[in-house]
Amino acid sequence: MQNARRIRYSLVLFPECTVTYEIAVDSAKEHTRDSRTVTGLCRQKARWILEYLYENAVTAEHWRDVLEDLLVQI
Repeated sequence: MQNARRIRYSLVLFPECTVTYEIAVDSAKEHTRDSRTVTGLCRQKARWILEYLYENAVTAEHWRDVLEDLLVQI
């Protein structure tokens, strides 16, 4: 069995079309955070990416690869 853990996806939008994505993983044994800042995204595209990560339950181990793939597509 796997240990229960909670993944939190967050997005910080800045006025100059810069966004910071953060993934935080909380469990009984670990607490980790990872973030990535991206420039040149409008608010709508930034939110679309965050919704995609959340709705598809992208894991903490793979979110950076998925983010890169999504950035190429938009």
